[in-house]
Amino acid sequence: MNTDIRLAICGRCDERPTGCWKAIEYDCTTKYHAAGKRAAEMADCPIEKLGSRSGISYHLPNIKTLVYTVDKPHCIRRHKRVQKMLDGYGFLDWSFHYGPIGDPYWQAIRPDYAALLRDHEPPLLILEDDVAVRDYRADITVPSDADVVYLGGGGAWSSGKLTHMAIKALPDLPIYRSRQIGMMDVDEVWVRVFGMFSTHAILHVRKSIMLEMADLIDAADYPVDVTFGMNQWKWNCLLRRIPIWWQDDGHNGWGTFEYGPLPPESVGQWRNRANRMRERRQAILRRVVK
Repeated sequence: MNTDIRLAICGRCDERPTGCWKAIEYDCTTKYHAAGKRAAEMADCPIEKLGSRSGISYHLPNIKTLVYTVDKPHCIRRHKRVQKMLDGYGFLDWSFHYGPIGDPYWQAIRPDYAALLRDHEPPLLILEDDVAVRDYRADITVPSDADVVYLGGGGAWSSGKLTHMAIKALPDLPIYRSRQIGMMDVDEVWVRVFGMFSTHAILHVRKSIMLEMADLIDAADYPVDVTFGMNQWKWNCLLRRIPIWWQDDGHNGWGTFEYGPLPPESVGQWRNRANRMRERRQAILRRVVK
């Protein structure tokens, strides 16, 4: 079934089930039509009217997995937990990879991380030693056009600068911002992300992209996660809405445990919130005056 036929079927359908692109409100017709076209191209229909979805299936325990760590006491203390997790889930080919120690740490590991991407073939799963399970699934199906697959994520510059860069570079895509991260809905499982940091759980699936990422790490004087975030608009970086792993390092907590996209808020919603806050302040003042 080609895209034109899917578009025709979708256009005649009056159902709005959960997960359907028509069940979402759009603030402009361009985003509405782009979402419909994307659904037709991906055969993305929650009630399977558009045929089977295109995608590639991965059984995570069979994928070569490297756990990036360094020889520091707080990192070594995490090893037992990671070993228990991966052995318990039946991972067959995994090992700790010890990066170099330096000050600052992120500069020391850059060339080593770039070498990992150059020296290994996809699929390659790179975890960090602070991962913890959020919603583990041994089998996942990833859209076939994915360049990089984030199985955990979160974090961005608070200014949202990188999201604005992505919107400027890709003006035709329906990109919105959620928790300072740029996102574009793909389906009920995946979103495409822009300007997102965190490298604690990445599945690399394309060698050409791995080589490009390695070159960018060498060229930019930034931490690895920031370098990736700055360039995500160049690749189709997919993020699982509910992460398989989160970053349990004592600093990032909730931001990586639950970061699924929030629905964009309209001007009216912001105005209503401002009115409620104003009313609360006035009520407090009235009590104080009395």
